[in-house]
Amino acid sequence: MSSLYETHESEPDMPSTRMESTPTTMVRQTDVRERISTTSCPYPKAELILSQISRYERQKATARSQGTQTTRSKLTDPRSLLSETDCSQLLREFFQAQGWEYREEYEIKGSFNRIDFLVKAPHEGGHIFFGVECKKDLTKDTNVTVLADYLEQAAAYSKALDMPVFLGPVLDGGMVTALSAGGHSVNALNSLCIFGGRFNVGLLSNQMYVWGYGHNKDIKYGLVLRGSYFWSRESGFNSKRLSMACSTGSKKERKPLKVWK
Repeated sequence: MSSLYETHESEPDMPSTRMESTPTTMVRQTDVRERISTTSCPYPKAELILSQISRYERQKATARSQGTQTTRSKLTDPRSLLSETDCSQLLREFFQAQGWEYREEYEIKGSFNRIDFLVKAPHEGGHIFFGVECKKDLTKDTNVTVLADYLEQAAAYSKALDMPVFLGPVLDGGMVTALSAGGHSVNALNSLCIFGGRFNVGLLSNQMYVWGYGHNKDIKYGLVLRGSYFWSRESGFNSKRLSMACSTGSKKERKPLKVWK
């Protein structure tokens, strides 16, 4: 049988490497807000607010100045700016932590297009395939027209590969309900998740707010597709989402995603 999946089987495994980085020591600078916050204040609530503002401003300044800090230290604050290289490394570490095989810059058969990651994940004694396209600026503040371009690209990859494709990493997606809840007024990222699912495009997003803003906390990611988890660390793959939307009319049609054994 000549198929995309047989092609995967015949290709050699690509060893992945983990990038090493050297921690950087920063010299702390005291700004005006910090000096104000340490001044006695007759109003305890006002003093607390000044202290919180001071702490947030210090964290932003540190994130901007630490040009050589590690990817994980940057991720303690999702508001700090990440490069595409940082995001790609984050995805590699995520795949490796789950024991998933992946190939980078995978060339889609019959075209000159390449998807950033093609992932092979164990499931029910076999394995399934899905794609991941890395984007560095996926947040709730991303412009909706930019997200529409990402959706169009990922949907084309999904159709060509006949498998789900996930955009990621989303740095401030929150709980899965925040990404899949409907209504009359939703943000752009929420809309991308809702409409993208009908084109077999999902999001690779942090499952909840665990960043801690300056504290090292466990970073949990999940794959979200059509209103629910495609995969979560707690439950693994969700059988109700292991399918491809393939409607040709008004009736919803879903084709089960093949488990290759």
